[in-house]
Amino acid sequence: MNAALALLPLMPPERLHVHVPGRPRSYRSLAFHLFRVVQAFLDAEQGTTLVQAMFREEPAEDADIATIVSYGTDVRQRFRDWWQGGDTDATRVLSTYYGPQSLHELLERTAWHSGQHVRQWMMLLDREGIVHSRPLLDADFARLPMPQNVWDG
Repeated sequence: MNAALALLPLMPPERLHVHVPGRPRSYRSLAFHLFRVVQAFLDAEQGTTLVQAMFREEPAEDADIATIVSYGTDVRQRFRDWWQGGDTDATRVLSTYYGPQSLHELLERTAWHSGQHVRQWMMLLDREGIVHSRPLLDADFARLPMPQNVWDG
């Protein structure tokens, strides 16, 4: 999430309405979604069943990057608070739309899911000709089951 919070503000505001390659999803929606994935995990950890609709939630149509970064900062703090003082028993079973999952399995899925979207954001910055420091490298995802390609299909 730290990388995302550093990378998101690099995108020019006038580009937030543009759709990502091959998807009916705007840059704005992608930016919001990469944090919504983590919030959904935290909600599931608190006892809410993880459902697909959580991942389809959209930001306000006029949400700017500052608003999304603020949301992401709140999600990151909530995650930190949980990690430092919550029930992090990796064997605890959580309820999801694809069946019961251990906390470890859902946390791993959350990490690579959100991380994949950060990879996509970095590629979008590249597409837009925006120089960035590439805060995430392949090595950062070495032990996660990341998709080989940044975009599927």
